[in-house]
Amino acid sequence: MPVQTFWLEPTDQVAVGLRRYRSGEGGFDCPHGYHSALVYTGVEPAVFRDDDYPRRVLELRSKAPYDDPRWPTKCEHCNYAFDGDDAWQDWQELLWRRTDTGELRVLHKGAPAPELGAPAAEPGACWDAYWIPENWRKVDDGIYLMVRLPDGHDWAVDSRASNCGSPDDHAHQCWVRHGDPKECQVTVDKNGNTCTAGAGSIASPNWHGFLRGGQLVE
Repeated sequence: MPVQTFWLEPTDQVAVGLRRYRSGEGGFDCPHGYHSALVYTGVEPAVFRDDDYPRRVLELRSKAPYDDPRWPTKCEHCNYAFDGDDAWQDWQELLWRRTDTGELRVLHKGAPAPELGAPAAEPGACWDAYWIPENWRKVDDGIYLMVRLPDGHDWAVDSRASNCGSPDDHAHQCWVRHGDPKECQVTVDKNGNTCTAGAGSIASPNWHGFLRGGQLVE
């Protein structure tokens, strides 16, 4: 079945939490690939670094004391118990709002915050990757369009295709999009200044299809 796209706008709030993890040597025995656990502790105003505007990079959070009882003690994927040498991370995840329903979402698929009313964005989610440099944006609307596909992978519509037919031409678009992304009626095809790569479709590991009239069609 086609998947209808929807638009996400960034808010000025972050879900904050405490994370422990162990990667590299000693961490690969976890079924997840590395030991990790994240506990969300609340929602706070987002604080952005002034020197990175307009990319809006989040400012680092102050370190929580190691004796805070809210720090997770065991890996959430296995029974590994963290020790003092494992990483301590003060986590923050920007909250995004669906413009069609007003519901909150997070972009990080591995760090959903359902307990704070913000699960991970589902397939069909579209957003502007505002952190991408301005000179990479080729469409007049200034948006660098991202789309979450039915298999959960993210498609950078305004990026270069892996099989680009004109790798030395930096003006063309491998995927040509039409319509306002915020109205969720975008069509992506090869009608415009493009190259010979594909027919306007996107192929991810477990899905292959088109974006037509705001719907992801297999």
